[in-house]
Amino acid sequence: MSEGQITEADVHKAARRAELGQAILDNPIFKDAINYLKIQCFESFASVKTSDTDSLVHIRLTMSVIMNLENYFQQTLVDADAAAEAFRAIINDKVI
Repeated sequence: MSEGQITEADVHKAARRAELGQAILDNPIFKDAINYLKIQCFESFASVKTSDTDSLVHIRLTMSVIMNLENYFQQTLVDADAAAEAFRAIINDKVI
């Protein structure tokens, strides 16, 4: 097998990561925590003076971290779909 090819084990590993990522995204405690953080950021943003650029930057960076965390778990689902699709392509190329 050449370098960079996706194996069946890779697909299973990606699928397991996707299951774990989905379980975290679906977990009510995780959802509550993310929603709480988003609300806190919004409330902070709403109450800060527009002249307080340091606080505005801090709020923006905090929101970026929250969004990146959510995106990380969602990306595990996309990666698993991409690995499975690549594996199907490999199998279909072998079919005569």
